[in-house]
Amino acid sequence: MSGFDDPGVYYSDNFGGVDGPGMDEGGQKRIQIKKRFREFLRQFRVGTDRTGFTYKYRDELKRHYTLGSIG
Repeated sequence: MSGFDDPGVYYSDNFGGVDGPGMDEGGQKRIQIKKRFREFLRQFRVGTDRTGFTYKYRDELKRHYTLGSIG
């Protein structure tokens, strides 16, 4: 029963792959999704033109960055 209590180490490289000229379709899709997410964070706003609006996620990230919370 040697090693019965050794669970081993396993991982899944879900976002892996090489970003380069030999990149497959999945890599291209991943880059496109990252760009869309980045644009969402920059452009998402709460409120209306009449009441005024704020860029909820952009302002929060900016505040944390200024405080030094984000690496």
